[in-house]
Amino acid sequence: MTVGLLSAESTTTNLNSSNSTSQNRSSFLRECDEALLIEQLCKEIQFLKHRIERRCLKTSKVSENSVSYYEQYAEFDPFITLCEPSNP
Repeated sequence: MTVGLLSAESTTTNLNSSNSTSQNRSSFLRECDEALLIEQLCKEIQFLKHRIERRCLKTSKVSENSVSYYEQYAEFDPFITLCEPSNP
C-alpha cells in the first residue's frame, strides 16, 4: 500500500514541477503521432491501390482461361450442342 501512495505522490509532484516541460512533450508527441498516422495512412493507401490493380489482372486471367476451356470442350457440352438422333 505504501508503494502505491509513494508512487502517486511522486508523480503529482513531478507533474506540478515540470508543467511547461510536459506541455512541450505533449505537443511534440502530438506532432510525432500525426506524422506516424500520416505515414501509416499513406502506406495503407499504396497497399490498397496495389491490391486493386492485382485483383483486376487475376480476374481477366480467370475469365480468359474459362472462355478458352469452354470453347475447347463445347462440342461435348449437352447444353450447347444438339443431341444426335436416336437409332430407330
